[in-house]
Amino acid sequence: EFKKAMPGGEPKTIITDQDAAMAIAISIAFPTTFHRLCIWHITSKFSVKLP
Repeated sequence: EFKKAMPGGEPKTIITDQDAAMAIAISIAFPTTFHRLCIWHITSKFSVKLP
């Protein structure tokens, strides 16, 4: 449904959190689109992942 809602073709870039399933789906549905990770989601995990 997301792909049908995109007027003018595939988006140039999609920004998401670090969801592995989303990364796979984007690479299949939009093979020419750049997938980038959201800096907010990355930095919000610093306090959990780093001692």
